[in-house]
Amino acid sequence: MTSSPSTSSSSSQPSTTSQSSTNSPSTTHSSSTVHSSSTTQARASESFKGDPAQALHEYLESLSTERVNKAPNGSSASPNPAPLEEIIQPELLYKASSIQSTEPQKAAPENLPGLEKQPLLVRFPIEENLNLYSFYERTLEPKLKTIFESVSEAGDYGDGPLYKLTRGTYTAYLSLMPPKKAVGAIISVWSKDPRAN
Repeated sequence: MTSSPSTSSSSSQPSTTSQSSTNSPSTTHSSSTVHSSSTTQARASESFKGDPAQALHEYLESLSTERVNKAPNGSSASPNPAPLEEIIQPELLYKASSIQSTEPQKAAPENLPGLEKQPLLVRFPIEENLNLYSFYERTLEPKLKTIFESVSEAGDYGDGPLYKLTRGTYTAYLSLMPPKKAVGAIISVWSKDPRAN
């Protein structure tokens, strides 16, 4: 929905500027539409100067907070960790011995090697009719491309897609899994390919 207003506002602006300055950029833009997506990703990631790991975790935590707690931007609500009872295959995220000894709503089980933080649950508004793949394409991918130089599919993990994210020497894997009952995604960030566990 946000792409429509920006497109219409940008198309209305050229009519108010002089025609000679408008023609050059639009001609250049239309001749380079084939390169636009990779060029846009490169430019966006070049403008990002922070720590990619920190930016990734902050973005996912804010997304979890907004979607679950319906907190307005800038609110102090905390992120929503994925409850153990919502995870279909907890052994893909946690050590088996810690899953069995953890009671619901108590301390979190022990992460598998490479799992950077506790997985988050992000709920989808039913009216948006999202699945894991459309959620990634509409919500996650545009933001990830502003942080990382390379964002690519890496296969599947736990009944959901796995993505490889790279910026400089930092590489992370992002897995999306369906929850048991909730309409949404369980999002996990890994410092290595989780399929190697």
